[in-house]
Amino acid sequence: MQRSCLYDPDRRSKSSENGRVLLPILDTVQDLEQRISEAISLENKVDWNIVRQGLPSSKKKQVVSQYQQMVSVLEEFLRRYDVVPTDNLKSSIPKHWERHGDLVMFDASLQDPVWMHHG
Repeated sequence: MQRSCLYDPDRRSKSSENGRVLLPILDTVQDLEQRISEAISLENKVDWNIVRQGLPSSKKKQVVSQYQQMVSVLEEFLRRYDVVPTDNLKSSIPKHWERHGDLVMFDASLQDPVWMHHG
């Protein structure tokens, strides 16, 4: 399925109640049934059918980096003060920092006057 560009890596496989395995397939594929038939060219006949069902996100997609967490918190902080988080403000958010115990040290970031005014 992956070689045929049919597999959706952003979602997880799931076992169904009837013992079948549900595989996440990209919804944007043209001629889906034909492409799946070609991809499943196994020696043994495989009984398959297309089931439209939402599958859970992959665990990799569920992981939020510390940077993404910080961006979300700072965006919410700005919105509380009715400030629109512009690309310029977002670009001033540090991507690297050092931890020293419970202290976090940033390089010269968050220098925009908006941060100074609300910080």
